Amino acid sequence: MNTINFKKIEKADKPIFDKFYQADYYENAYACFTGLYMWRELSNTQWAIEDDIIYLCSEWNGKFSAFQPLCAREKIPSAITKIIEMFKEWDKMKFVLQDWKNFSLKN
Repeated sequence: MNTINFKKIEKADKPIFDKFYQADYYENAYACFTGLYMWRELSNTQWAIEDDIIYLCSEWNGKFSAFQPLCAREKIPSAITKIIEMFKEWDKMKFVLQDWKNFSLKN
């Protein structure tokens, strides 16, 4: 079972996110705690931390989605695999980026 225990984002979580955001450069609009916190209710944004990886999921109009995990670059492939497996268990798989294993990360 690949279930991750998610929880709602709270202001008190900011220092945890800051640690991950400062460890690497994220070129994504969601890579900002303020944005995640501001939209948390409307998009039901939730998070979990497991094995030094922050997992983020949201729900919009009944559609579930996962954000790029926040973690060390070498952990991204296994983190994405875990998210895919979890969504399969939840029967929420509607779309998967087929060639995600071949993407490259810029320094």
